[in-house]
Amino acid sequence: MEHDKATISVIMSVYNTKLQYLNIAVQSILQQTYPYFEFIIIDDGCDEECARFLQSIGDKRVILIRNPENYGLTKSLNIGLQRARGKYIARMDADDRSYPQRLEKQYDYMEQHPEIAILGCWVKEGSRVNKCCGSVSTKWRYARMLFDNVGIYHPSAFIRTDFLKENHLAYDETFKKAQDFELWSRSLLKGYMYVFPQVLLEYRIHDGQISCYGSKEQEKFNILTRRNMLKLLEVQLDPDEERQFAHMNTSCMSPESVIGLFDKILHANQEKKFFEQRFLRYELETKWIRFLLQAAGTEKRKWLRGRYARTLLWPGYYVYMLYIAWCKQDFLHHNRESVK
Repeated sequence: MEHDKATISVIMSVYNTKLQYLNIAVQSILQQTYPYFEFIIIDDGCDEECARFLQSIGDKRVILIRNPENYGLTKSLNIGLQRARGKYIARMDADDRSYPQRLEKQYDYMEQHPEIAILGCWVKEGSRVNKCCGSVSTKWRYARMLFDNVGIYHPSAFIRTDFLKENHLAYDETFKKAQDFELWSRSLLKGYMYVFPQVLLEYRIHDGQISCYGSKEQEKFNILTRRNMLKLLEVQLDPDEERQFAHMNTSCMSPESVIGLFDKILHANQEKKFFEQRFLRYELETKWIRFLLQAAGTEKRKWLRGRYARTLLWPGYYVYMLYIAWCKQDFLHHNRESVK
C-alpha cells in the first residue's frame, strides 16, 4: 500500500524537559512499527540545551515549530493541531514512552471502528497498569465526569482529525491545566470515546511533570470544567452549593445539603435530558454512598458495609431513600457526639 502523505500526525510540546526523558520519548515515536506519520514537535521556548537537542534530530518525518516565547501547553497543542495534516492526531508527552506498536494498533483499531472518535489505551505507571475505564458506556462516562476525570490519559489520545474539524473542537486556551479534561467534556457530546485494552504507553510521574497529580491549579480547572457542564443543565446553585459541588470529595457538609444538591441536579436533567438519567442517577447514588462511608466513623462504616453489602454493588433509588432516613437520625447524632 502506497502512502503519498502521513496518515498520522503525532503532536508533542516540549518545554525544558530533561534530555534523558526527552530522548526516550522522541526515539519511542521514531521507532514505531507504523511508518506513515509526521512528528510535530513544538519547542515552547526551551532553553539552549533543549533547543539544540531538538534541532539535532535528523529525521525527515520531524516538523519542528519554535514558539518565540513560552506559550504554555494548551496554546502549543493548538498550534500543532493547526499544522497537522494527518487523518489522525496522536498525542505524546515529552517525558513519556510509547510502545513500538502503539501507532499501528491504534490506527488499525480506528480503521476498523469508524464510530469511535477518540481512542486511548491502557497506560503503565511504574509497576501499575491503569486501564482507564476502557469498555464502559460513553453515556455513563459522561455522567461520571461531573465528579471525576474518566476520560483517557492525555498522551495516549488518538483522535480523528475530521471529528475535531467538523465539530469545531480544539483546546480551550483559558485552561492552563486540565486542558484534556475540558476537551473530553465537550467531545463526548459529539462522539464516542474508547480505551484500547492493551498497554501501549509508559506514563512517567516525577516532580517536573507538566501536569502534577494533586496540584491545586489542576484541581481548580477540573472544577471549572464540571461547573461548565452544570451550566448546560441550567442548574442554579447558590454560593454554598457551588462550594459543596466543588469539594464533593470531602465530608465537611451535612447530609441534607448533599441530598438537596443532588436533587437539583437530577430534576434539572429530567427536563434538559443532557445526561442519560439512569446513568446520572447511578453516579449520584454511588457518590452519596461514598460520602457517607467517608463521613462516618470506623464502627459505622462496618455497619454500613455489613447491612448494605449487596446494594453497594448495585445502588438503587430505594437505597438512596434509606440513607436519607438513616442520616436524619443516627448520622447527625454521631456528628454531634464527635464535636463534643
